[in-house]
Amino acid sequence: GVAAKTTTSLADEAAGLLRNADDVVVLGRQVDTAVAKGWDGHVVLDTPNWSLELNDAFIRGAIQQQRSIYLASPLKGNLIQTSGRFAGQPTVYARELQMLREAGYTRVGDYMVP
Repeated sequence: GVAAKTTTSLADEAAGLLRNADDVVVLGRQVDTAVAKGWDGHVVLDTPNWSLELNDAFIRGAIQQQRSIYLASPLKGNLIQTSGRFAGQPTVYARELQMLREAGYTRVGDYMVP
């Protein structure tokens, strides 16, 4: 069906965006991850097609590949939306961290590792 096709294409798109299997995935608020875009051996989800669904597929792909995750943003002040229509709700960053914790990742310094 359409839903299955969408899920598959999202997973495929995310897999392409994950690049090399040994690249460290960089997570955090956009302003913080921007500095890592040029870092060798690191990958930042940066696409004009960004959606929450694609973001989730990207995180699931990273988890499946047992990628190390670099946390570009501090946790303090970055887990709850402070303005806009989603004020008071968890940020995308908080959602990503929750997915990693549920997959058994633990924090080591500025990294989340499987």
